[in-house]
This record gives sequence, C-alpha cells and structure tokens, in this order.
Amino acid sequence: MAPHADAARNRLHLLASAREMLAEQAADKLTMDGLAERAGLGKGTVFRRFRTRAGIFQAPRHRTASSPTAGPASTS
Repeated sequence: MAPHADAARNRLHLLASAREMLAEQAADKLTMDGLAERAGLGKGTVFRRFRTRAGIFQAPRHRTASSPTAGPASTS
C-alpha cells in the first residue's frame, strides 16, 4: 500500500476509534495513549495525524464525503 493511502487509512481508523471512545466516556478522559491503544497503532502515529489532543476534536470537521465512515462533508 502506498504511504499516502496508509496514512489516510490510519487517520480514518483513528477518527473512528476516537468516536467510539467518546461514545463510551467523557471527552476529558480521551488521551493520546488511550487512542493509540484502542486503535492498535503506535502513539507516534496518533501524534503525526493530530499533533495535539485538541487536534482529535477538530479533525472530524474536516472529513470528506468520499470517506466511507464520514458524515456530511464540511462546507468550510
């Protein structure tokens, strides 16, 4: 798999994992370590995709309509 496709797949997987975690616990309990563990990916991958914990919460606003797990596309 091409590196770009792998990165996109990891990002979608991390977002799905974050949504699952948020459905189960309060947002202030979500950690980068917990997200990495839940997704089965390394902590470095989480930081490369989102940089900060706040980035996890901002990311869903920038989904694309072509994503199979995405909701409505952002118009911004």
